[in-house]
Amino acid sequence: PTMIALVLDVHGVEDVDTSSLRRLCWGASPIPPSVAERAQKVFGKVLAQTFGQSEAPMAITVLQPDEHDRVGSAGRAYTLMEVRVQDDEGNFLPTGEVGEVVTRGQLLMKGYWKRPDLTEKTIVDGWLHTGDLGYIDAEGFVYLVDRKNDMIISGGSNVYPREVEDVLNAHPAVREAAVVGIPDDTWGEVVHAVVACRSETTPEDVMAFVAERLPSYKKPRSVVIWPELPKSPAGKILRRTVREQEIERLSGVGSP
Repeated sequence: PTMIALVLDVHGVEDVDTSSLRRLCWGASPIPPSVAERAQKVFGKVLAQTFGQSEAPMAITVLQPDEHDRVGSAGRAYTLMEVRVQDDEGNFLPTGEVGEVVTRGQLLMKGYWKRPDLTEKTIVDGWLHTGDLGYIDAEGFVYLVDRKNDMIISGGSNVYPREVEDVLNAHPAVREAAVVGIPDDTWGEVVHAVVACRSETTPEDVMAFVAERLPSYKKPRSVVIWPELPKSPAGKILRRTVREQEIERLSGVGSP
């Protein structure tokens, strides 16, 4: 998604003839709906998404080009794979309920090298626990809500960073966003956003934009603008790094 967003920001990309493009595949991280919509306008209905991870390296789900009207979906179970959703006790959840996405099939790893303890925790009764929260609709389409470890609990309410990031990414000036939980004595955690921009804006303008689109408990209490957001070699935004640096900055130890 990062590379697609960068291409879309190239001046004049809308005027390029892309009629010969048959398929544009992406993965590694969820694509912001605003980016997906822009990409379909520029490239046509050629986008194909795969959801997988190192433990299931081929694919867990696939979203085909003619299915991208399902904004936010990661697609349906890939060939030879089965996908379900479980609660914290390992019970399978019904359609539409959020839990941890688990998968089994012929495309899983056998285990972690010389780490049987970790393998035992990750693969339970043949099901690989992905660490992703999500739900499955009545037609079998999987929707990823967020990483289980990234969920913010503020005042007893669950806030999924990706939902807030999708709204931030819809702001005309915002190129990319990371939402993290910052420790707070009153609320436990508060929602904090870091954005990188494609054009000039202010934190106040970004916060006002979000305030019109999200309930109050999901709104960032603060927004900071960085030149760039840290990413992994695969192009994933490193929320953990953002969180660590912002906690340091807010405590007076460091700065972005």
